[in-house]
Amino acid sequence: MIGFGIAALIAMFLLIQVALRSWRMAAMAFLTLPVALLGGIAAALLIGSELSLGALIGLLAVFAVAARGSISVIAHIHEVERRHAGASAALVRLAASERLAPIAGAAAATAAVLLPFAILGSRAGLEIVHPMAIVVLGGLVTATALSLLVVPALYAQFSTGEPQKAMPEDELIYHWSGSDTGEDARSRIPVVADWEHAGSRSSDRPTAGAAAAPPGSDGGVTTAKPAKGPTRAE
Repeated sequence: MIGFGIAALIAMFLLIQVALRSWRMAAMAFLTLPVALLGGIAAALLIGSELSLGALIGLLAVFAVAARGSISVIAHIHEVERRHAGASAALVRLAASERLAPIAGAAAATAAVLLPFAILGSRAGLEIVHPMAIVVLGGLVTATALSLLVVPALYAQFSTGEPQKAMPEDELIYHWSGSDTGEDARSRIPVVADWEHAGSRSSDRPTAGAAAAPPGSDGGVTTAKPAKGPTRAE
């Protein structure tokens, strides 16, 4: 049983590394995941619940929610850094603020579903669901705080300071985590035309009322043709 748990943790760490493509960020996200379990453990102790099967399922659910939130925030930070072609603490705060509504909304929706099971108590038929709901509700608080506060702060502290290069497989990560895809992000970047020689170019552009020159013509510009000299008599 212990060996199976260790293998599962190693597999989760490798999956996080594949998603983030950085051993440093994967280690940071993985080592902060146990912090999310504190809320669930505290909630279970608060109601005097024992470590039952339902509580264990709730802890696993909180662990998964925290992992997804951490990957979502870090992936979005990478996308924001690529979008602005730089890396700074201000961009990390911007990315975290943009993920506030999706992560908090998902946590609120999950809490709304589990709240009735927590209120009903350990009635007949709810022996597993009730402790699971209590643990998940407590863990959602710490998991949300971990994703929106702790992970961005640690990222700003331990990042390399350079934006991560985009890869084709990143689009799948963005769709899974709820972040914008590279195409969506690039579509919001304003395109500014380069008019360094606007004065010289504007003279070459036809006016709105000017008629288009027929094909094969010189655009309406007359050029002087050289006069023919007297022909030599043969």
